[in-house]
Amino acid sequence: EQEIGEIKNALGSSFTFCGKEYIAIDPTLIHVPDWQRDTDMAKAMEIAENYDDKKFDPIKIYIDETSKAIGADGVHRAVARIMLNAKVKNAYDRKKVIVEVLPCTEQEAVITFLTQQSGRKTMSVNDTYRAGIKANIAEYVIFKEIFVRNNVQISAEYDKLESPIGTVRPSTEIIRMARSNYKMLETIINLIKKLNWCGSNCKGVFTMRIIGTLNKILAMYGNDAVNVLVKNCKGATYYDSDISPVGTRSLLFDKLAEIVGKEINPVEIHNEQLPQISETTVRKFA
Repeated sequence: EQEIGEIKNALGSSFTFCGKEYIAIDPTLIHVPDWQRDTDMAKAMEIAENYDDKKFDPIKIYIDETSKAIGADGVHRAVARIMLNAKVKNAYDRKKVIVEVLPCTEQEAVITFLTQQSGRKTMSVNDTYRAGIKANIAEYVIFKEIFVRNNVQISAEYDKLESPIGTVRPSTEIIRMARSNYKMLETIINLIKKLNWCGSNCKGVFTMRIIGTLNKILAMYGNDAVNVLVKNCKGATYYDSDISPVGTRSLLFDKLAEIVGKEINPVEIHNEQLPQISETTVRKFA
């Protein structure tokens, strides 16, 4: 195949600098992996308009088992160069790109993608999620397991659930909660289902605005708050008219706290007596 032949020829003419291997290839030979498909064309056009080889690090690729070049970092720069080459009429004037060949597996390439430096195109939450799943990173895997188990469609997933009760965007906050407090996250998802809020036509039921607010209500009032909320706030109609229009988390918290606070008191926390701290210890840390 011509593509594989070009890659092999480029590898045969590679050069090494500071322990890293570089080759020059046609940017159209760089494939974009499934976990990195949210290419921001506006950003690529911006890079193309201000393209300066001296300003960018080399694009990073790895060679897969089929001998194809797969982009690990810098795909937008590759797209920008393709755009610039498309404007050149004479094929001989079209420029190649210098790429760093990573001697790595796909999973190691995913880690490279996730640890991209600042100052480049911000990774979309969908790209970050798919890369996290590919790399088997705990918080992403837990996030996926919880929401799929509860029949909630994850927006970044290519595999679609048959009849999901709602959709969740893999935001950083919810993913972090999946790792740090997955039991509470699942409790809140079940509470949303008990409230029938997922029957609403309004978007945003499985967002951190709702999840984070319910988390604080349960933390403040305990599990007894569940019955109070189900008693007073149940129904898709209630969600559409009384919850969805509330603009901020703080206003939503105040609204729900007022409802719950009429029937139960906040959970009391009994602190044990604090240990005596000697003056020697105080001076040590002063």
